[in-house]
Amino acid sequence: MRKTVVNLILLAACALSGIHPAGARAASLPLYHASYAVSRNGFQIGVAEFSLRRNQDGSYQFQSVTRATGLAALFFSDVVTESSHFRISDGRLESLLYEYRHSGGDHDRSEKIRFDWNRCRAESIDGKQHKSVEIEPGIYDRALAQLAISLDVANDKLAEVYRVFDHGEISSYRLEREDYVKLSTPAGRYQTRKVARKDSRKKRVTTFWLGTTLDYLPVRIEQTEPGKATIGLTLSGIKFDSAEPSPSSGS
Repeated sequence: MRKTVVNLILLAACALSGIHPAGARAASLPLYHASYAVSRNGFQIGVAEFSLRRNQDGSYQFQSVTRATGLAALFFSDVVTESSHFRISDGRLESLLYEYRHSGGDHDRSEKIRFDWNRCRAESIDGKQHKSVEIEPGIYDRALAQLAISLDVANDKLAEVYRVFDHGEISSYRLEREDYVKLSTPAGRYQTRKVARKDSRKKRVTTFWLGTTLDYLPVRIEQTEPGKATIGLTLSGIKFDSAEPSPSSGS
Protein backbone atom coordinates (compact mmCIF):
# COMPACT_ATOMS: atom_id res chain seq x y z
CA MET A 1 0.00 0.00 0.00
CA ARG A 2 2.75 2.43 0.93
CA LYS A 3 4.56 1.78 -2.34
CA THR A 4 1.34 2.49 -4.26
CA VAL A 5 0.80 5.84 -2.52
CA VAL A 6 4.42 6.84 -3.07
CA ASN A 7 4.10 5.99 -6.76
CA LEU A 8 0.97 8.15 -7.00
CA ILE A 9 2.84 11.08 -5.50
CA LEU A 10 5.72 10.54 -7.89
CA LEU A 11 3.32 10.39 -10.83
CA ALA A 12 1.69 13.66 -9.83
CA ALA A 13 5.07 15.37 -9.64
CA CYS A 14 6.48 13.81 -12.79
CA ALA A 15 3.48 12.77 -14.84
CA LEU A 16 4.45 14.46 -18.09
CA SER A 17 7.91 13.64 -19.39
CA GLY A 18 9.50 14.44 -22.75
CA ILE A 19 10.37 17.32 -25.06
CA HIS A 20 10.17 17.92 -28.79
CA PRO A 21 13.62 17.25 -30.32
CA ALA A 22 13.48 20.60 -32.11
CA GLY A 23 12.32 22.46 -29.00
CA ALA A 24 8.90 23.98 -28.35
CA ARG A 25 8.16 27.47 -29.55
CA ALA A 26 7.17 29.75 -26.66
CA ALA A 27 4.36 31.48 -28.54
CA SER A 28 2.19 31.62 -25.42
CA LEU A 29 3.51 30.97 -21.94
CA PRO A 30 0.78 31.59 -19.31
CA LEU A 31 1.72 32.35 -15.71
CA TYR A 32 -0.62 30.37 -13.49
CA HIS A 33 -1.28 28.29 -10.39
CA ALA A 34 -3.29 25.05 -10.64
CA SER A 35 -4.47 22.45 -8.12
CA TYR A 36 -5.14 18.78 -8.87
CA ALA A 37 -6.78 15.97 -6.93
CA VAL A 38 -4.69 12.78 -6.94
CA SER A 39 -6.69 9.54 -7.01
CA ARG A 40 -6.27 5.77 -6.95
CA ASN A 41 -9.08 3.82 -8.64
CA GLY A 42 -11.33 6.85 -8.24
CA PHE A 43 -10.61 7.53 -4.56
CA GLN A 44 -8.74 10.75 -3.73
CA ILE A 45 -5.57 10.27 -1.68
CA GLY A 46 -3.57 13.44 -2.38
CA VAL A 47 -3.25 16.88 -3.93
CA ALA A 48 -0.77 18.40 -6.38
CA GLU A 49 -0.03 22.09 -6.85
CA PHE A 50 1.56 23.35 -10.10
CA SER A 51 2.71 26.92 -10.71
CA LEU A 52 4.60 28.97 -13.27
CA ARG A 53 6.08 32.36 -12.45
CA ARG A 54 8.47 34.79 -14.12
CA ASN A 55 11.61 35.95 -12.32
CA GLN A 56 12.92 39.51 -12.30
CA ASP A 57 15.78 38.58 -14.66
CA GLY A 58 13.30 37.38 -17.28
CA SER A 59 13.78 33.65 -16.63
CA TYR A 60 10.97 31.37 -15.41
CA GLN A 61 10.31 28.95 -12.55
CA PHE A 62 7.96 25.99 -12.99
CA GLN A 63 7.22 24.04 -9.79
CA SER A 64 5.03 21.24 -8.51
CA VAL A 65 4.42 20.11 -4.93
CA THR A 66 2.53 16.86 -4.28
CA ARG A 67 1.43 15.43 -0.92
CA ALA A 68 -0.97 12.94 0.59
CA THR A 69 -4.28 14.16 2.08
CA GLY A 70 -7.26 12.78 4.00
CA LEU A 71 -6.90 9.32 5.50
CA ALA A 72 -3.76 8.70 3.44
CA ALA A 73 -2.06 11.61 5.23
CA LEU A 74 -2.55 9.82 8.55
CA PHE A 75 -0.22 7.05 7.37
CA PHE A 76 2.00 8.64 4.74
CA SER A 77 3.84 11.96 5.02
CA ASP A 78 5.62 11.82 1.65
CA VAL A 79 6.06 15.15 -0.15
CA VAL A 80 7.52 15.50 -3.64
CA THR A 81 8.79 18.90 -4.81
CA GLU A 82 10.00 19.34 -8.37
CA SER A 83 11.09 22.55 -10.11
CA SER A 84 12.55 23.70 -13.39
CA HIS A 85 14.38 27.02 -13.74
CA PHE A 86 14.44 27.87 -17.45
CA ARG A 87 14.66 30.67 -19.99
CA ILE A 88 13.33 31.39 -23.46
CA SER A 89 16.15 31.48 -26.00
CA ASP A 90 15.33 32.34 -29.63
CA GLY A 91 11.70 31.56 -28.87
CA ARG A 92 12.47 28.13 -27.41
CA LEU A 93 12.28 26.75 -23.87
CA GLU A 94 15.76 26.06 -22.46
CA SER A 95 16.40 24.30 -19.13
CA LEU A 96 18.89 25.89 -16.76
CA LEU A 97 18.45 24.09 -13.44
CA TYR A 98 16.25 21.16 -12.42
CA GLU A 99 15.68 20.20 -8.77
CA TYR A 100 13.82 17.26 -7.26
CA ARG A 101 13.17 16.39 -3.62
CA HIS A 102 11.23 13.44 -2.19
CA SER A 103 10.92 13.60 1.59
CA GLY A 104 8.79 12.12 4.34
CA GLY A 105 8.46 8.71 5.92
CA ASP A 106 11.35 6.44 4.93
CA HIS A 107 12.15 8.54 1.88
CA ASP A 108 14.70 11.32 1.55
CA ARG A 109 15.97 11.58 -1.98
CA SER A 110 17.10 14.49 -4.10
CA GLU A 111 18.43 15.20 -7.57
CA LYS A 112 19.86 18.34 -9.15
CA ILE A 113 20.70 18.91 -12.83
CA ARG A 114 22.57 21.93 -14.17
CA PHE A 115 22.42 22.65 -17.89
CA ASP A 116 25.47 24.40 -19.39
CA TRP A 117 24.57 25.37 -22.94
CA ASN A 118 27.92 27.05 -23.55
CA ARG A 119 29.65 23.67 -23.14
CA CYS A 120 26.62 21.63 -24.30
CA ARG A 121 26.77 19.49 -21.17
CA ALA A 122 24.43 18.67 -18.28
CA GLU A 123 25.71 17.83 -14.80
CA SER A 124 23.49 15.54 -12.70
CA ILE A 125 23.88 14.95 -8.96
CA ASP A 126 21.55 12.17 -7.81
CA GLY A 127 22.37 11.15 -4.25
CA LYS A 128 25.99 10.03 -4.33
CA GLN A 129 25.98 9.61 -8.11
CA HIS A 130 27.46 12.36 -10.26
CA LYS A 131 27.10 12.20 -14.04
CA SER A 132 28.04 14.55 -16.86
CA VAL A 133 26.56 14.03 -20.33
CA GLU A 134 26.68 15.81 -23.66
CA ILE A 135 23.45 17.55 -24.64
CA GLU A 136 22.04 19.25 -27.71
CA PRO A 137 19.09 21.60 -28.29
CA GLY A 138 15.82 19.80 -27.61
CA ILE A 139 16.98 17.84 -24.55
CA TYR A 140 15.25 19.17 -21.46
CA ASP A 141 14.41 18.24 -17.89
CA ARG A 142 11.21 16.28 -17.25
CA ALA A 143 9.39 19.09 -15.43
CA LEU A 144 9.83 21.60 -18.24
CA ALA A 145 8.58 18.96 -20.67
CA GLN A 146 5.03 19.49 -19.39
CA LEU A 147 5.01 23.04 -20.71
CA ALA A 148 6.72 22.03 -23.95
CA ILE A 149 4.06 19.44 -24.76
CA SER A 150 1.28 21.95 -24.06
CA LEU A 151 2.93 24.45 -26.41
CA ASP A 152 3.44 21.85 -29.13
CA VAL A 153 -0.21 20.78 -29.02
CA ALA A 154 -1.35 24.41 -29.02
CA ASN A 155 0.77 25.06 -32.12
CA ASP A 156 -0.30 21.75 -33.75
CA LYS A 157 3.32 20.58 -33.75
CA LEU A 158 3.26 17.54 -31.47
CA ALA A 159 6.12 15.22 -32.45
CA GLU A 160 6.10 11.44 -32.32
CA VAL A 161 9.38 11.27 -30.37
CA TYR A 162 10.20 13.32 -27.27
CA ARG A 163 13.41 13.30 -25.25
CA VAL A 164 14.21 14.10 -21.63
CA PHE A 165 17.32 14.03 -19.44
CA ASP A 166 16.51 12.17 -16.21
CA HIS A 167 18.60 10.23 -13.65
CA GLY A 168 21.77 10.76 -15.67
CA GLU A 169 20.32 9.36 -18.91
CA ILE A 170 18.55 10.68 -22.00
CA SER A 171 15.28 8.82 -22.62
CA SER A 172 12.91 8.92 -25.58
CA TYR A 173 9.12 8.77 -25.42
CA ARG A 174 6.44 8.43 -28.08
CA LEU A 175 3.18 10.38 -27.95
CA GLU A 176 -0.01 10.09 -29.99
CA ARG A 177 -2.56 12.85 -30.47
CA GLU A 178 -6.16 11.63 -30.22
CA ASP A 179 -9.69 13.13 -30.30
CA TYR A 180 -11.18 16.27 -28.78
CA VAL A 181 -13.17 15.47 -25.64
CA LYS A 182 -15.35 17.57 -23.31
CA LEU A 183 -14.47 16.84 -19.71
CA SER A 184 -16.17 17.84 -16.43
CA THR A 185 -13.95 18.61 -13.43
CA PRO A 186 -14.38 20.37 -10.07
CA ALA A 187 -12.85 23.42 -11.79
CA GLY A 188 -15.44 23.45 -14.58
CA ARG A 189 -16.27 21.80 -17.89
CA TYR A 190 -13.59 22.06 -20.57
CA GLN A 191 -13.03 21.15 -24.17
CA THR A 192 -9.79 19.13 -24.23
CA ARG A 193 -7.36 17.59 -26.69
CA LYS A 194 -6.50 14.03 -25.75
CA VAL A 195 -2.85 12.91 -25.98
CA ALA A 196 -1.56 9.43 -25.08
CA ARG A 197 1.90 8.15 -24.21
CA LYS A 198 2.19 4.39 -24.68
CA ASP A 199 4.91 2.21 -23.18
CA SER A 200 4.82 -1.02 -25.21
CA ARG A 201 7.34 -2.74 -22.92
CA LYS A 202 5.22 -2.35 -19.76
CA LYS A 203 1.90 -2.00 -21.63
CA ARG A 204 1.44 1.21 -19.66
CA VAL A 205 -0.67 4.02 -21.10
CA THR A 206 -0.53 7.58 -19.74
CA THR A 207 -3.30 9.78 -21.13
CA PHE A 208 -3.44 13.58 -20.93
CA TRP A 209 -6.49 15.78 -21.51
CA LEU A 210 -5.23 19.28 -22.37
CA GLY A 211 -7.67 22.20 -22.05
CA THR A 212 -8.15 24.13 -25.30
CA THR A 213 -9.23 27.27 -23.38
CA LEU A 214 -6.48 26.86 -20.78
CA ASP A 215 -3.52 27.25 -23.15
CA TYR A 216 -3.53 23.44 -23.37
CA LEU A 217 -2.52 22.93 -19.76
CA PRO A 218 -3.56 19.53 -18.31
CA VAL A 219 -7.18 19.15 -17.18
CA ARG A 220 -6.74 15.47 -16.36
CA ILE A 221 -3.93 12.89 -16.38
CA GLU A 222 -4.56 9.16 -16.10
CA GLN A 223 -2.19 6.19 -16.04
CA THR A 224 -3.29 2.59 -16.59
CA GLU A 225 -1.27 -0.62 -16.56
CA PRO A 226 -2.48 -4.25 -16.58
CA GLY A 227 -2.78 -5.64 -13.06
CA LYS A 228 -2.23 -2.27 -11.37
CA ALA A 229 -4.39 0.52 -10.00
CA THR A 230 -5.55 3.37 -12.21
CA ILE A 231 -3.82 6.59 -11.19
CA GLY A 232 -5.42 9.95 -11.91
CA LEU A 233 -4.90 13.68 -11.52
CA THR A 234 -7.96 15.92 -12.02
CA LEU A 235 -7.99 19.71 -12.13
CA SER A 236 -9.70 21.19 -9.07
CA GLY A 237 -8.81 24.86 -9.56
CA ILE A 238 -6.72 27.15 -11.76
CA LYS A 239 -5.87 30.84 -11.65
CA PHE A 240 -3.96 32.85 -14.26
CA ASP A 241 -2.00 35.99 -13.53
CA SER A 242 -3.70 37.61 -16.50
CA ALA A 243 -7.33 37.28 -17.61
CA GLU A 244 -8.49 33.76 -16.79
CA PRO A 245 -9.90 31.72 -19.70
CA SER A 246 -13.44 30.43 -19.14
CA PRO A 247 -14.65 26.81 -19.34
CA SER A 248 -16.26 25.83 -22.63
CA SER A 249 -20.03 26.02 -22.83
CA GLY A 250 -22.44 23.26 -23.73
CA SER A 251 -22.88 19.68 -22.57
